Amino acid sequence: MDIDPRKGKVKLIVYLLAFVLIYNIIIFVSLYINWSYLIATLNISLIIYAIGSLALILIPFAIIGLLLFKKWGLILSYIISIIYIVSPIINIALLFSASLITTIIWVIVFYYLYKYRNVFT
Repeated sequence: MDIDPRKGKVKLIVYLLAFVLIYNIIIFVSLYINWSYLIATLNISLIIYAIGSLALILIPFAIIGLLLFKKWGLILSYIISIIYIVSPIINIALLFSASLITTIIWVIVFYYLYKYRNVFT
């Protein structure tokens, strides 16, 4: 039985996704506790946060799909990565703060998922 070494690298990406999920949950909880911040940003940034929270709900399903090496997990991860790459760009354009570290992590996740896309069935 031949074990593909690329699957080990994909599992590292899944662990990175799990870390980012925990980090994003902490950030979202801290934002929702700070109601004055949300009331001050009742505009397009709330839509961005809503899309981000939807992606946050989908991350565990993407993690399961990636651990099982399923194509739907890969596609779901692509969608989530694009959401988390584009939303900080929109936030910066609207003069709101954005996390550069999280954006870099999502670019890395997207790159490596694209690089090892042949592993998924």
